[in-house]
Amino acid sequence: MNAAAKVIAQDALVGINLWNGLLTQQAMRLLILVLFVLISAFGVVYTKDVQRRLMSDWQGQQMVQEQLKVKHTKLLLEQATWAAPSRVQMIASHDLRMVLPRVSEVVIVKR
Repeated sequence: MNAAAKVIAQDALVGINLWNGLLTQQAMRLLILVLFVLISAFGVVYTKDVQRRLMSDWQGQQMVQEQLKVKHTKLLLEQATWAAPSRVQMIASHDLRMVLPRVSEVVIVKR
């Protein structure tokens, strides 16, 4: 039994020494550098994805802005049409039955 225990213990020590041999300082540095390169690559992919999404949203907002500018221009034109002096005078005379005062009805107030 004692011999079997020694063989098992030696195998365990050989396994530990094998790992110690594999993970030298240079191997650890290489492993860390590979890990940093992978993290950096994932960061680049993520950043590029976010940039594409933001660019797409920005272009959509630009289209909305252009549509709103066109609508605003149409509304300004419509406002100018509705506020035209000839239209205001027509509504005043027909709908409100307003008339221009006669010269004798005009009173000039001096300050």
